[in-house]
Amino acid sequence: SLPFDGVNYVIDCIDTISTKIALAKYCFDNDIKIISAMGAGNKFNPMGFIVSDIYKTEVDPIAKKMRSELRKLGVDKLKVVYSKEVPQKNDNINIGSNAFVPASMGIYIASIVFKDLLEDE
Repeated sequence: SLPFDGVNYVIDCIDTISTKIALAKYCFDNDIKIISAMGAGNKFNPMGFIVSDIYKTEVDPIAKKMRSELRKLGVDKLKVVYSKEVPQKNDNINIGSNAFVPASMGIYIASIVFKDLLEDE
């Protein structure tokens, strides 16, 4: 059991897919609001993030894997933030995560959670 007594909202920014899935399943089973960050690696557009349900995502490889596994677990919804931007690859440079892209995603997620909590009041 996780120490989530009294928690209003969970923000998932975990990098490990299996842990993201376990957390999403726990929150689904315990009726805890959650929003999950999908992939920001190898992306350049900090303005390209979309809030959606996991089952409506496109392009994102993390979301694709999570959809498959969550479906098997009976999780029928998960609020996520993702980008339709195709991850950029360069054989000469390891792009990884640009500091401004994940940071922008985090700020966007915080604004969504803040809005959701205000609507709940």
